[in-house]
Amino acid sequence: MERIAIVGAGIVGLTSAFSLQRAGYSVTVFESDAEVGGGATWGNAGLISGASAEPWSTPGTIRAALSWLFKHEAPLKVHFAWDWERLFWISNFVRSALNHEEITKALTQMALAAREHLRDMSPVPFELANNGVIDLFGSESERTDARRVVSWMAEAGLVRSWLSAEEIEALEQNLRGSWAFGIWTPSDMTGDSHKFSRGLAKAVESAGGVIFCNTRVVSVDIDGAVRTNIEERGFDRVVISNGLGASNLAKQVGDRLSICGVKGYSLTYELSPEQVRLAPKHGLLDHRSKIAVSTLGNHLRVAGTAEIGASDLGLDVHRLKPLHNWVKNHLPTLDLVSSQPIEWAGFRPMRSSVLPFIGPSKRSRRVLYNAGYGHLGWTLAAAGAEKLVRLVDGITASRQGAQ
Repeated sequence: MERIAIVGAGIVGLTSAFSLQRAGYSVTVFESDAEVGGGATWGNAGLISGASAEPWSTPGTIRAALSWLFKHEAPLKVHFAWDWERLFWISNFVRSALNHEEITKALTQMALAAREHLRDMSPVPFELANNGVIDLFGSESERTDARRVVSWMAEAGLVRSWLSAEEIEALEQNLRGSWAFGIWTPSDMTGDSHKFSRGLAKAVESAGGVIFCNTRVVSVDIDGAVRTNIEERGFDRVVISNGLGASNLAKQVGDRLSICGVKGYSLTYELSPEQVRLAPKHGLLDHRSKIAVSTLGNHLRVAGTAEIGASDLGLDVHRLKPLHNWVKNHLPTLDLVSSQPIEWAGFRPMRSSVLPFIGPSKRSRRVLYNAGYGHLGWTLAAAGAEKLVRLVDGITASRQGAQ
């Protein structure tokens, strides 16, 4: 039985550990935080959404970003600095817009595969809702671009339906706003990735896996040695899945992942039974403000905004204000104005190419990566884990064949 170390216990690391263990490997997980499922896994929008698979590096978004440069509350903010690595990432990110169609189709196919694997993994309830996700558009001028994306996703296998303003109101009677049209993806879901991750961690440990929290991986060697702040241990393979930290570990090995922490914000409101009854039944994504909403059991999650090149996780009131205003303006019947939500900020670990990297190091097949999912970690992680298992199986089989 091969011994595999997984660095990182977020949604990507834990789905990797669970899938590898189920395939017959011995797994040990290292997590620098005090508990599993932190970081972006804790505060994301809660959407498990193939409809969200369109990359952020679209021609339209890049054009809009230029007009947002000096607006504190804009959906996208870029922190410029004379940092060659950051400038390299931004230039590649902009260049990826040339492959808009190809990347959209690839991410959509991965999202569809992830759904099936996710259902097989769920060891505990995690507030899963199967009511679909509604994309909301505030202007008819957006229909042409939306039609193009819907067509690409249909070619990849994702079925979506157009909605009029009246049909949006019929589906979400407590939602306010002047919507020009919407797109409903009935097969999309919402769920709490933090609860899901904690359930996976318990399943891994009950099956003999080991998870070390408060354990920071300092370095990884090409021979499979993992050095932490506590000790050094050897493994047959190492999977680096610790989000933004994967980029630094990759440099030590001799690889370049080009991952940037795209900072995002969210609000989490606790709801009374009456408020749960009035809360959105579908996941919602407002394309005008780039804000996503989901009801997770007795909580409402409102997430959005993106900062490229942010250096810390401080809570910027200018970035949080659009989220508070969205709840106030579009969900007034919930009467949450006086509520005190949990305000959160986290880094989405996104590669400049937008696509996650699941593959071996160029230096050694003992070191593999599963990282760089950006805002789609919750949507894609289960498929990435299965791809990782196939990759490890192939490497193991070739090694055994050589022997």
